Amino acid sequence: MKKLKVKAFLEKYKLVFVEPKHLSPVKKFDHRIPLIPKAKPFNIRLYKSSLVHDKDIKKLLKKL
Repeated sequence: MKKLKVKAFLEKYKLVFVEPKHLSPVKKFDHRIPLIPKAKPFNIRLYKSSLVHDKDIKKLLKKL
């Protein structure tokens, strides 16, 4: 059953999965993120917040 759904999906959106035959057009500006050579990725813990602040934050996020 799942195989049929996957086949139907691939058939419906086959144009999305076509391999490109040429490069994308040249753009006026190229997006780049400058990186520091040999830099290690950082890992930062999330800030802890009280339950009261959590409720306020969730309310604000819903409004956004």
